[in-house]
Amino acid sequence: MHPQRPRTLDERRKHRRYPVWFEASLRPAENDGAVHVTLVDLSGGGALVHTAEDGLAPGLVVVLHVEDADPGLPARVLRSEREWDGTLYHLEFTFMDDPERAGLRELLERCRPSFEAHQRRLASAGRRTLKRLDEFPASDE
Repeated sequence: MHPQRPRTLDERRKHRRYPVWFEASLRPAENDGAVHVTLVDLSGGGALVHTAEDGLAPGLVVVLHVEDADPGLPARVLRSEREWDGTLYHLEFTFMDDPERAGLRELLERCRPSFEAHQRRLASAGRRTLKRLDEFPASDE
């Protein structure tokens, strides 16, 4: 029997992640206070948010609001990472009903064209950079 090789992060992901940069808020389910966050990436299964605030414990149930008027996306804090300028929180979307799932799909659809356009620009810039590097053969030093 061969030991199973560890799966890469991409192999574990069930949903495509979209890098985004939206101001948003997290509202813990048990109180009325809001934590202001920046939504850093988004997928059908969860999100990554950054905030200057600390103290959202793993397991805490929150509601992510991207726009003030939206009903919000229920999530659970999976883990946090301290950074020099704040904290990153990894969220898993949970307990979603049909309208909440529809709201998430709509938000992902709004993000997708921008993300894909940015990826095309990066790919184009990379091809131009490779052409320029081909003009300068490697030295033998």
